[in-house]
Order: sequence, then C-alpha cells, then structure tokens
Amino acid sequence: SGSGKSTLLNQLAGLEKPTRGVVRIGGVPISQLNENQLAAFRQKHIGFVFQSYNLLPELTAAENVAMPLMFKGNAPDVLYANLYWVKDFAKNGWITPMNDYFDEETISDFYADFRNYATVDGKMYGFFNATDIATIVYRKSLLEAAGIEIPAEDECWTWEQFVEAGKKLTQDTDNDGKIDVWGIGVSASNEGTTTYTNFPMYFMAGGTLVDENGNSTCGGEAAVKTMQFYYDLLNTYKTTPPESYAYSHSEMVSAFNAGQYAMLFDASWSIDTLAPQFPEDVYAMLYPVPQAGDASQSLCGGWVYTIMAEEDETKQLAADFIREMIAVDLCVARYNENMALPVRHSAFDRIINEENDPVRKSWMTVFSKQMEHTNLKPGDAIYDIIQDEYTVHLAQVMKGEMSAQDAVTDMENKIQQRGKEAGLIK
Repeated sequence: SGSGKSTLLNQLAGLEKPTRGVVRIGGVPISQLNENQLAAFRQKHIGFVFQSYNLLPELTAAENVAMPLMFKGNAPDVLYANLYWVKDFAKNGWITPMNDYFDEETISDFYADFRNYATVDGKMYGFFNATDIATIVYRKSLLEAAGIEIPAEDECWTWEQFVEAGKKLTQDTDNDGKIDVWGIGVSASNEGTTTYTNFPMYFMAGGTLVDENGNSTCGGEAAVKTMQFYYDLLNTYKTTPPESYAYSHSEMVSAFNAGQYAMLFDASWSIDTLAPQFPEDVYAMLYPVPQAGDASQSLCGGWVYTIMAEEDETKQLAADFIREMIAVDLCVARYNENMALPVRHSAFDRIINEENDPVRKSWMTVFSKQMEHTNLKPGDAIYDIIQDEYTVHLAQVMKGEMSAQDAVTDMENKIQQRGKEAGLIK
C-alpha cells in the first residue's frame, strides 16, 4: 500500500503527467501530448481497466467493450464472439444479419436451438462453429453385470428409472462393509461445471434462468424439485458418496477413472479422457427425464462468427470467410482433432457415418440426439450470480443444512439482493 502502483499505471496510460521526466510508449512522449492527442493515442494503443470500472451503466458489459471499437472505426470485419454478446450487438446494429449472404438450406442445417439463439427480430446474426454438451457417461460392463437394460441411443430413462439403476450399481464388491462402486456421480462444488451438468435437470423440471429483460427467473418449484432430487441421490437413495457435494468436476472425473463410479453427470469435452482407462466400456446416454415421453434436454455453450464490416464489399468478403469456417469439412476436422461437437446436422451425419470406432460412433449418435433439445447459456450479466448462488444453496441442501424449499427461497432473495447491489436489477 502506498508504493505507487496506481500512480505508475496512471502515468503509463497518460491519465497523469509526471512532475519531471518523460513517459514514452513506442517512442511517443505521451507525457508531452495534449488531451486530444492523448485521447487519440489511448484509443489506438491502450486498454485500461479502472479500479472503479467507470463503465456506462446503461450499457451491458459487452457493449462497453465494443463501443471503443466503433468509435475508432477499426472494428474487425469478422468478430468471433462469445455467444453472450450476439443479442446485444445485434440490437445495437453493430453486426449484420446473415440472411442476405447465406441461403436457407445452409441456415436450416444448423440445429434449431443454435439458430434461435442467434436470431433477433426474425433475422439470424451469427453462426456457431462448434459446441459441447452436458451428458451422462457410464461404464457399460457394470450396467450389464447388474442386469440393467441400457436405453437405446435415442431413448432415455425417467428420473425414477435412473435412480433405480443407480441403486443397483452401488455395490460393496469385496464384502468389506464399504461401498467400492457408487451408482451415480454428482457434485455441488462452487464451479461452473456443477450448474452445467445440473441445469438440464432444472430445465426439464420446468425451470428458466433469465427473462427477456435480463432479470433472474431462477428458482420456483423447478429448483426445489431439482435440488430435492440431488438431496435424495445422496441421502435417501445413497447412490453417491456422502461428501460428493464438495467434489470438484476434476475430482469426479478422477474418481470415475479410478473405477469408483458407474455413471457420472458429465460433459462431452471430458468423455475422451475417460475412455482410455476403460477401453470399449465408456458410453454416453441421454439425460433422464421427469416423466416418460418428455424430451431429454441438455445445456450448451459456444462461440459465434458475426459480421462487423461496414462496407458492402467487405461484408461479402466477411461472409465468404465465415462460409469457409463453418464448412462441413472443417466441422468434421475439428471433431477429429479435439472432439469439438459440430452444430450442423450434415456434419454430425458424416461423422457418424464415417466413424469406424463403434464406441465413438455411439457417443456421437447420443450427442446428435441430445442436440435436438438443448438450452444455451444465457449471456445476461446476472448469470454469474445465478450460478454462484445456485451451487452454494445446492450444496447446503445436499449437506442437509437447509430444506430444498428454504434453500430456493433464500437463493431467490440473494440473487435479487446481489443483482441490485451490482446495478443489474433496477
């Protein structure tokens, strides 16, 4: 404290002038520039995050970031944007609709939920190039040994059937009075993977996260039902270890690899790391549903190609570049290189048809089906608060510190309180 850190940063950014000496950046003596010259120099060369933020409160975080690009007139022709930014940028007129540059056949080849996410006022403003998806992984040999009928790749268990399977799979294999293999791996650690793997259950219970104004809708009976389900897995059915609420995702994956779980709430990005430990034995299945006949849902993320170019000729060039980046051949190549899931039907079909490994073919068949009903992570600023409060209260429920009803009520209040303190809720 008091060593001059803030003063140094202010000097380097030209926000303060030295009492003696000269500050140079790239050979430019910025301490000798006038205010207009300094503003122009900072706009071109310096990014500065203030301790007190100094953001424009009427703009979103994404809009605050993008605005300087607009002012200095050198925004990229193609912006590869986090999915969170697309709707804000489209509403501000900063990106161009794709409909004038891509035919309907190409657009309709993308899974509907991804098209809808990038659509504002009937126009589509971006293309996802890859994604990942929440899924259930399991060891086939353990289910078969327990006499459990495994659902087909395009079918799913109900929550009740999932629990019954978990109970059969939880076993003391060496008869020493201790459980050696747990039926179901779940976690309530305070990290994004917890909500990533839990929210599909919440969605299927009828839950939503934010409304069209960016306000939280997380909670209600859907949250009570989902948190109670996790509590029951731990405390009523005893299909998961007593301390599982504290396990991180990486610890859950390690435990699965050590043979301690038969099934695991997981994500597509890690299934490739599980398979080598149990060759030809690690499979994926659709998320279980509350009632028979319900559609299995999941959760996805991703990045989006958008056009920010202003001139018509440059827009066409940008569209041509995006066309290459979302081409089916490139989607297949990404999958082969790093297991990135395509968001195009035709790419999934080709991968499944060309895949020689029967296990990987099965994974992709399940993922393709799961992609038909998925939810994309909301881009609203309050989502970080939602994730944090949801995981904290889920852990409290699993530990028996609060009932599911009381936890959800408290969670709703905390989200509102923190949202107001952060200026996210008027």
